[in-house]
Amino acid sequence: MMKKSFLAVGIALLTLTGCSGNPVEKVEGYLAEKDFTDAMEWLADNIEDEPENELYHELAVEVMLKECAATACFDNNPKKLDGLTNHLAKIKHNEFNVSDEQTVYLFDRLEKLALQFTKSDHHPKALAALNKAMPYGPLHQKFIGITFEKISQHIKTGEIPPAISLLDSLANKIILKDPNQSVALLMKGYISNDKDDINKALDNIQKADTTLPVNDYAIDAMPYAIFQQMIENNPNSGGRVFIHEFRNILKIANIPYFSTERGQAKIANAVYAMSRNEAFIDRAILHTMPLEKITSNAVDVTEIKPSEVKAPLLETSNTTMTDTKENLQANGKEDITTRHKMDKEEFTLHIVKVALLTNPRNEKSWDIFLEPATIYAKKTGNYNILYEGLAPGDIPSNIIQQYNEALFNISNYLIEHNESILDVIQHIILPADNAEVIKTRVTKLLNEAMIGAVNNANYDLVYAYASFQPDIARLSRQKVVSITIDALENKWQNNEFEGMDTLSKFLSETMGIDF
Repeated sequence: MMKKSFLAVGIALLTLTGCSGNPVEKVEGYLAEKDFTDAMEWLADNIEDEPENELYHELAVEVMLKECAATACFDNNPKKLDGLTNHLAKIKHNEFNVSDEQTVYLFDRLEKLALQFTKSDHHPKALAALNKAMPYGPLHQKFIGITFEKISQHIKTGEIPPAISLLDSLANKIILKDPNQSVALLMKGYISNDKDDINKALDNIQKADTTLPVNDYAIDAMPYAIFQQMIENNPNSGGRVFIHEFRNILKIANIPYFSTERGQAKIANAVYAMSRNEAFIDRAILHTMPLEKITSNAVDVTEIKPSEVKAPLLETSNTTMTDTKENLQANGKEDITTRHKMDKEEFTLHIVKVALLTNPRNEKSWDIFLEPATIYAKKTGNYNILYEGLAPGDIPSNIIQQYNEALFNISNYLIEHNESILDVIQHIILPADNAEVIKTRVTKLLNEAMIGAVNNANYDLVYAYASFQPDIARLSRQKVVSITIDALENKWQNNEFEGMDTLSKFLSETMGIDF
């Protein structure tokens, strides 16, 4: 009935000899007439004679799916598809020789049919049904790619229900060696905000075969899945949480492939692609209202604690000029990282920054961020675009000088416009091998800022600089004392008594004047 199978150029080719006529044409004739019953009976007779014939099993799958589409069984009677698994299990090769003149490509036929369904009213249920019925093997591997491609398309356009349905169809198999099954479960957990799914996936990921890559379309969709969880947890500010927490979430996930140079580059590229998805950006900025509090654990992603993460955390001996938030609070300043809803350009720049920090090896790409971010900061006054979400250890050592120069550039711009440089200079990095040089430049900058504030009689700035670094005020002692006394007299004459105690205390304690 069936000739012995043979290998040609590494591909299994099977030859059909046991039936009269062309089975593909025979079944397609039945399907054209919607004669599903006779089609299945004819195939059942032939399968009884040739139980290992892969073509018959593939055609049976086609008939079952098309009948299901015609009778709406995906919705009304999914049990009619119970036999799919038995047929799919027999389809192990793509190429099948019908005759010396004709080869049928079984995997390709099923792929074509599946893609047709994705453009019909039966999507995503038809593709999901195929995935759930499909045993692990070469055909399943092909459909992982097909399915993740559709998932990626859905999630990028904000179509969450079909994305969840397809992820579930991949995640319901227990295939521990394949990281893609666990990644599907993880993404489903993120999108659905389901802790149980997330924790199960994180456990399974560590059991996967580390030599197997994560599907490229899954990588493309991963940042969107994480973003979706952020806005599920925090509808108003989830976009900001994503900026702060994305890399921490990747560390918690601890997906081995993302620790490789290739994997890290791919996930970073996926984030960068988000910044070019204008429809996504338009939706995302609706979720960038001010955060009530920024912490390293701003979102409860999973029950796994950061201390349990096996992936190495970034470490550096670099420090910034001072701890920003504490100094701002001590001086009565507003933390501008939380004062406004982001506009489209700002959020886009933040996403670019997250992409760069996800793959710090790509050092040349810092130009993509620093130059436009500097221009944006000057244009809008939103200077925190350059440092929100950054820590000293995030920046590659040979980029620190370039990064610092951007902050010095902004500081000089602020001095020219009689604005405070305090928030900006506190993010300047002091590299371990060049700290004193940078400190000297910052001190000089502060002195220039103080002189400018004094010359402009901007006593609010003068007091801010003096409180930040009293020695700077003493360098311009005479002018500082003079404008402070003028300010006191002006308040007295205008019956503005609020703040006079502060000015008097400043003169006596900071400037050493017995007032």
